[in-house]
Amino acid sequence: MRLVRFGAVLVAGSLGGIAGAYYSLCNVGMYTSEIISGRGWIAFGICFLGNWNPLGALIFGIVFGISEAIGIYVKALGLSTIPSELFSALPYILVIILTVCRKELRVPNRLGAKYLKEN
Repeated sequence: MRLVRFGAVLVAGSLGGIAGAYYSLCNVGMYTSEIISGRGWIAFGICFLGNWNPLGALIFGIVFGISEAIGIYVKALGLSTIPSELFSALPYILVIILTVCRKELRVPNRLGAKYLKEN
């Protein structure tokens, strides 16, 4: 069990590092102090709405990715009648709406519990 946990932390840390490097170097093109700009709340919303299930997280990750892509696409079209800030905020608005509309809350029992090392 200890080896599985160690491997999971190793893989998660590696993928997180690769994602951060990609985001700062390829997606944005430079590093700034506000590079993530609140996307941690989107990640929390994905976990929360996906019921801490990998399949649910995948589905909601795709939903939020599409909503961000729609915002980028509409801003690229240059529609002057609709403020571009509305489309930039679309994923955040979607998190709020879906969280408020959620009927049942299923949180894992061990979420936030202190980890005790096994013998």
